[in-house]
Amino acid sequence: MTTSSSHDPLRIWHVRNSDRLGGPERLLLDQFAACSDDLHMTLGVFTEEGASNPLLEEATGRGYSSLRIAQAHSFDWRIPGRLRRTLQASLPSLLVSHDYKADVVVRRVARQLGLPRVAIVHGYTRENLKVRLLERWSRRALRDVDAAVVVSDALRDQLHASGVPAARVHQIPNAIDADAVARSASAGGPDIRREFEIPDGMPVFLALGRLSPEKGQDVLLRAFAEW
Repeated sequence: MTTSSSHDPLRIWHVRNSDRLGGPERLLLDQFAACSDDLHMTLGVFTEEGASNPLLEEATGRGYSSLRIAQAHSFDWRIPGRLRRTLQASLPSLLVSHDYKADVVVRRVARQLGLPRVAIVHGYTRENLKVRLLERWSRRALRDVDAAVVVSDALRDQLHASGVPAARVHQIPNAIDADAVARSASAGGPDIRREFEIPDGMPVFLALGRLSPEKGQDVLLRAFAEW
């Protein structure tokens, strides 16, 4: 394994299994946008050959270093080997995983190559039996991770309960550009009212999130019914 000089940028590989451009994906791209000159970050995305991938396309369109890690299907046993061979061409300084599949694959590859690894835990949905089993598999893979980043007390407690040492779990809130969000919201308000014929002065509520149990849209609907 080669080592970098003090003048070389820290080379970080982020690995994610995603075919969408949702909240975690946008957060990941924002990290690329905000990284300093002493970091060189690459995004590896598991995706099937020939399939479109909004996350990979957005990263490439923004000019970020990104790469497709080919898979025949979600449980393609050749994925770890492909990732390992890709990384061997230019060993990174650090591997970062972003979901349960990446957690398991990165654990195996990092051990083979002798690389440190970090897991960013975006949350557990537990939406069905399959997902619950995969999430349990992921938490087992994190027991020997060098560091895990969580955004909430609940996630921190879940990792502790799963056997991840407390000293390795770091709680860091999601970062957003509040000024940019405020400017966008202010600029788009009149257009939204015109499009949906909403009178001036009438309150407008926005619930942003996919239709999944943990998002709690049912709670919002019940609250509106009682308002």
